[in-house]
Amino acid sequence: MKCDNGDFNMIIKRTDLMVEQIENEYVEYDPLAEDVKILNSTAYRILCLCDGILTEKQIIDLIIQEFCPDKEMENNVLLDVRECIEELLLLGLVENNE
Repeated sequence: MKCDNGDFNMIIKRTDLMVEQIENEYVEYDPLAEDVKILNSTAYRILCLCDGILTEKQIIDLIIQEFCPDKEMENNVLLDVRECIEELLLLGLVENNE
């Protein structure tokens, strides 16, 4: 399933974030907020795809290809990726590259 719900903005990860992998999680230090956030491996993968070149739609399609072998689960993955991107935006780890 491709996400064909219109055009999406390109999303870009902030360049000042520092990351450290600890086992299967990623500790993200935000120097502006002087805060630490912990991401699971899927959220970190989504964060890494936020390069300012890929659109939200392209990121969703890539994650579906990588993590969703079951066609019946694609809609759930699509919703989860959208939710993750929204959370990353709210946390200030990524921004719309308009």
